[in-house]
Amino acid sequence: MQTPENFFIDIHKNISEWELKNLVFPLQYGEKIFFYGDLWAGKSTFIRMLIRAYLDDSDMIIRSPTYTYYQKYWKNIYHFDLYRVENEEDLFLIGASDILENPENICLIEWPEILGNTVIPTKKISLTINKKDLRDIEIIDFLKDPHLVKAKSSNEL
Repeated sequence: MQTPENFFIDIHKNISEWELKNLVFPLQYGEKIFFYGDLWAGKSTFIRMLIRAYLDDSDMIIRSPTYTYYQKYWKNIYHFDLYRVENEEDLFLIGASDILENPENICLIEWPEILGNTVIPTKKISLTINKKDLRDIEIIDFLKDPHLVKAKSSNEL
């Protein structure tokens, strides 16, 4: 897989499940966001918050698509849970290739390891549970301009 040369890493320590909403960011067409973490780390919870914020519907029911592989929201948001997918052929059979290749879709993907080198993410988000059910979250954003980020960071000091 070709990794973009420019990226920005944002690390948050000791985040509660309720504080995840403070990390929500705007979604953009064409995004393919990979979510990493053990079971119960908060991947689905974070995705739920992102979709609700994007659609401006805090009461929307968002279910994890563990048994259906993906769930479509609105006209172009896809939440994938690839935990049970065993090989790349299964992805083709469920129609994931067409969805992932469409530049107007927003794809939020749990357990992306099965994709191998076939899809380049726009962001990678890792959630790790540490002590007391708090999470450490690392967001790697390949779309941000690192020069703008550095300028913003230095102005905040």
